[in-house]
Amino acid sequence: MPDLTSEYLALRDQYIEARFTKLNPMQRQAVFTTEGPLLILAGAGSGKTTVLVNRIANIIRFGSAHGSKELARPVTEQDLNDLRTAVAAGRDLPRETAYLAVRPARPWNVLAITFTNKAAGELKERLRAMLGETLGGDVFASTFHSACVRFLRRDAERIGFPKSFTIYDSDDQQRVIKQIYKDLMIDDKFLPVKSAVSQISSFKDKLLSAEDIASEAPRDTKAALISKIYTTYAARLKKAGAMDFDDLIYHTVKLLQNDEEARRYYQDKFKYVVVDEYQDTSIAQFNLVRLLAGGSNNVCVVGDDDQSIYKFRGATIENILNFEQVFKGAKTIRLEQNYRSTSNILNAANSVIKNNAGRKGKTLWTQNGNGEKVHHYTASNEQDEASHLADIIGEHLREGAHLRDHAVLYRMNAQSNPIETYFARAGIPYRIVGGQRFFDRKEVKDINSYLAVIVNPRDDVRLRRIINEPARKIGATTIEKIGDLAAKNGVPMLEIIGHVREYPELQRAAAPLEKFYEIYRELCDLSVTLPLDEFASEVVKKSGYEAMLKAQKEEGQTRLENLGQLISSVKTYVDQNGEDATLAGFLEEVALISDLDSYDQDADSVTMMTIHSAKGLEFPYVFVVGMEDGVFPGDMARYNEEDMEEERRLCYVAITRAKKELYLSSSRSRLIFGQTRRNPPSTFLSEIDPDLLDETQSPELACSGGGFGAGYGSYSTNVPGGRSGYSGASRGYLNSEYNARPRGGFGGGYSSGFASGGHESPNYSGGRHNVQSTGFGTGYGRSNNPHHATPAGAGTSTLAGTPSAAPKKKEAVSYAPGDLVEHRVFGKGKVIKATPIAGDCIVEIQFDRVGVKKTMANYAPLKKLTEE
Repeated sequence: MPDLTSEYLALRDQYIEARFTKLNPMQRQAVFTTEGPLLILAGAGSGKTTVLVNRIANIIRFGSAHGSKELARPVTEQDLNDLRTAVAAGRDLPRETAYLAVRPARPWNVLAITFTNKAAGELKERLRAMLGETLGGDVFASTFHSACVRFLRRDAERIGFPKSFTIYDSDDQQRVIKQIYKDLMIDDKFLPVKSAVSQISSFKDKLLSAEDIASEAPRDTKAALISKIYTTYAARLKKAGAMDFDDLIYHTVKLLQNDEEARRYYQDKFKYVVVDEYQDTSIAQFNLVRLLAGGSNNVCVVGDDDQSIYKFRGATIENILNFEQVFKGAKTIRLEQNYRSTSNILNAANSVIKNNAGRKGKTLWTQNGNGEKVHHYTASNEQDEASHLADIIGEHLREGAHLRDHAVLYRMNAQSNPIETYFARAGIPYRIVGGQRFFDRKEVKDINSYLAVIVNPRDDVRLRRIINEPARKIGATTIEKIGDLAAKNGVPMLEIIGHVREYPELQRAAAPLEKFYEIYRELCDLSVTLPLDEFASEVVKKSGYEAMLKAQKEEGQTRLENLGQLISSVKTYVDQNGEDATLAGFLEEVALISDLDSYDQDADSVTMMTIHSAKGLEFPYVFVVGMEDGVFPGDMARYNEEDMEEERRLCYVAITRAKKELYLSSSRSRLIFGQTRRNPPSTFLSEIDPDLLDETQSPELACSGGGFGAGYGSYSTNVPGGRSGYSGASRGYLNSEYNARPRGGFGGGYSSGFASGGHESPNYSGGRHNVQSTGFGTGYGRSNNPHHATPAGAGTSTLAGTPSAAPKKKEAVSYAPGDLVEHRVFGKGKVIKATPIAGDCIVEIQFDRVGVKKTMANYAPLKKLTEE
């Protein structure tokens, strides 16, 4: 009988490979490496989610069959013929897993950890598409915190907590700490509450208990005080049956470390552990991964050391840098082919990040083509910078782009204000990602606190929030007396309120307290009988909250609408979870929502966010503002190499968000935190290969000269006297008509004042031109460009219509319904309403392309077409 095995194994490999033909060679290598520790170094835009999905699908469909000599069963002639036919015809084998797979995993034996609920949802959705609803839906995919909640709902009683524990958010944490400060008579000026919260969080990230800190803290020091606060805080949370966000991972790790039965249960359950964004894990998260994977040692982590940017949240880059040392026998696979950006953008990112010493090393590349050069604009100030952004966005919209294609990224939130102000006046729709979350609004938190107290009567923190909200004549002194009595008797505050007549010191407030307790008992009864969304609606009414807001008229109406949205959220939760929906489950889901989970990428507006918030997102057009030393990188980072490397990684993240075009901007002066600062251009600009940059500057700077001398390096130029400081010549940003004409003025920088010539110099692709200037160092002359920036080193005078320091008020023009107008960003439209207000006019316009918009007439870039 001929040996069938060799041909069968070769055909089996061909069959499996045919299911993953859309992957590149390195991606396939990662997918087929199923056993043992694996580090996938995935560069930005390299398709890591695709690799994760396909790797999990391969483990479930085929196990470790690819490349293996192991057989699922003895090979028969019929098996070989079936496989030959399937490979030749390119069709699926019936019952392929039973015939071909070697030790395939059950879906529930795979744990996939992501950093956002949105990413976990996308992972499961794609697995369902590949494997079907049953197999794809049974994979345990969640965030670290969501997974730990699931574990603790099962095992919390092993560590002294109820399974129905409450999850405290940052606001709840601060309320507990403030109460501790009050009880222990601690001066907030000596040790700010936020500082105490931050230090306690840091302790938990490092798996240090209150006892650990107490045993090490010296006496009569801040450390001893922090230790006392931490010990009291931990005790109060335990008494309340509550955990904060850090506790979820901290207590899970402690459970697995100290409880062998629990540890074995989870190690047996999860044969394969996959972790995304591993570069952003903390010490606690690293220990959790190590404990969960300790049984099979089949741990796969995906990450990019060049994108480790969350040190301030406790992340430690050493987790990914030391992976091979911790997990012996680990294999490393690099994904360097980028599918997102152009070559020029990637080369700029590579040229910056290569300056970091603490990295494993990789070089991104793409087949997407070179694309546009990276644009760098030097603004005169932050308002000029905002004006420049508006000009570019307007140009893109006229070329057919959408508002949602644009993102403005900044190092810190304080930078957004001048851009928001300019966009609002110019009528450019925008949204801030990472601002106040819907569930952080006062009215929403208040109603959720009612729900939380019904789920967990021991939750004194939420009880303190709602006991006099709406006002019930229950004062702060009464609340403190209730708290003291509860502490003295070792019971929750609700227990005291329920027996208020037994306490003489509470008799003056007995009537309102009894009324509150009556509302509480009624809501508890309704929670058992009503559907969740109807119950939430009843809470809004019976608590008195609805009546309170209706009495507030206009302001109250907006807050009532928010509560309507909250009830809709409860309904959505019920629809998604069916019979498994519970009040505790809804509150848990709310507690675990992150900013990016609620980010709607299809909303048509310009996105504004910090670079930290932008991680994981991509946009066709990206603007990175504030590229100045002292802003980005920040002041403190420049004196610490480790911090400087983190800032450089942050710059790398910002650059690699761009798909088509990247715009960097710096400003000669910037008003920030109430001070006007004059910072040199960012160090990171000097690290970008000059050949990749397209330099332009504000017309105001071009006519006045000046600069920072040698600045950040010399660039080759054909403008005489234009080699130092900011004065490297380059093409303009927009259409060639703006840059291909001679201009008069000063030959910028601290170089020679002469800039002779006056001819076009089409040095760059894309039909955008470099020019030379005419004129002396006086700064006078004529310009044919009333609109846009000039190349650095080229002179121009300031004319009306040039982008100025702020959106200047125009000479008043009257508008009436029916007037035809043209907006610089939105194009042509017709006025449908004009409302005079405080010397200005709110004009409502029906635009041909973008629909109805409102704008302030005196500030908007608006022209009345009927006026000739």
